[in-house]
Amino acid sequence: MENEACAWSHDYRKKIKDKPLARNSKVSYFNKLRACLNQAFEERIIAVNPMRGIDGFKAEEGTCMYLTIDEVKLLAQTECEYPQIKAAFLFSCLTGLRCSDVLRLTWGDVYQQGEFTRIIFKQKKTSGQEYLNITPEAAALMGERGKPKDHVFTDIHSPSCTNNTIKLWVVRAGIKKEITFHVARHTFATMMLDLGTDIYTVSKLLRHRELTTTQIYAKVLDKNKQAAVAKIPSILNQDTGADKEG
Repeated sequence: MENEACAWSHDYRKKIKDKPLARNSKVSYFNKLRACLNQAFEERIIAVNPMRGIDGFKAEEGTCMYLTIDEVKLLAQTECEYPQIKAAFLFSCLTGLRCSDVLRLTWGDVYQQGEFTRIIFKQKKTSGQEYLNITPEAAALMGERGKPKDHVFTDIHSPSCTNNTIKLWVVRAGIKKEITFHVARHTFATMMLDLGTDIYTVSKLLRHRELTTTQIYAKVLDKNKQAAVAKIPSILNQDTGADKEG
């Protein structure tokens, strides 16, 4: 410990000091503080709520990264250092489940109903009870069935370790995108829209409470805009009708 402290005290490298918070970090911290003060006011711990009448920060719209269907197929064919991370990520691409819900999934949550495999689980984020039918390929990714209390996906550790593994896997596949586990959920959403699924159904599959939350994916993958741009005529082709007449 002393050696570590000594090493830090003799570190003369230039560092960025007083780096301002990103806007969305401000939004997150402010909302947490407001929730605490609102709760304190409701429980009469404080007599006055200092947050009353104060406007919050507006969230900044970020880039919604996702993988195309071809890129998902490429990843499926590429070796990953940790097979369970690969299986869990591809499972999320095919189901839209958040990483937290994938890791909490047990065999007791998995049911067979005729030709369909169904997952009945409670979302970690919202605590809502959910019912999700999954494809045969998604079911195959879960592997051999275990005991009811056994987790479906094991040998997956910290988020940083998982995301580092995914990044190396993506590089090995030759995909030049910044990919984390959560991108699998974005991939599922854009894939569903690309396949022609209506936004209301996609919203239900993602288990969003509000349709507006799902609309970001429609904005990312707007086929009407793609079709409109495709109609723009060529302006660089010199072989025009007027030239032919001359």
